[in-house]
Amino acid sequence: MGDSPSLSITPAELSFQPPYTKVIQTKMVLHNSDATSAIAYKVRTTAPKRYMVRPGTGTVPPLKSAEITVFLNLLKDPPKNNDVSTLKDKFQVQEVNVDLPQGATPEEITEIVKTTFASNKDSIRSQKLKTTFVAEATPSRVDDDASRLSKNLAKATEEVEHWKRKYQLAVSSAQTAPAATASSPFTYLIAAFIIGFLFGVFLW
Repeated sequence: MGDSPSLSITPAELSFQPPYTKVIQTKMVLHNSDATSAIAYKVRTTAPKRYMVRPGTGTVPPLKSAEITVFLNLLKDPPKNNDVSTLKDKFQVQEVNVDLPQGATPEEITEIVKTTFASNKDSIRSQKLKTTFVAEATPSRVDDDASRLSKNLAKATEEVEHWKRKYQLAVSSAQTAPAATASSPFTYLIAAFIIGFLFGVFLW
């Protein structure tokens, strides 16, 4: 391999954010610190099925920068048990000095880069980048408590409605049976107590 790299890479690690159920992207910037020579680069990865790099090869003029976009598609090549924490993917940026004739077309530059890498293998310099994957968000304790409270409130409301119907039936019966009127206040008191008790139990 050659001397120290002329390209500085930002960021030093490629980080990907969820959701991983679609194609997501991140970027890296290559800056050429050489004041006199253009640098040809090539981006490689240990998991080519998972990633698409655009542009994957190219050149960076002296003291200039180039932006690279990296696309991740886990649907195409999912990790074991769909767990991103198991991924150990890496990237490698290879570079070599290149002479570009003035006025060269994109097609000519592509061919020059290919030829330069093939004929200057001993001069190729490399840098490696790790990848990090931000974990999917999990429901918070507050969300869990709110869900439980909502379910309990619905259940308590059903019980209250049930005892409300019982109460209304008892009132109706008392109005049509005068002989039972003496005991009706006690019945109402018990019904009210049960309603309050059940509301508290199901709510919490």
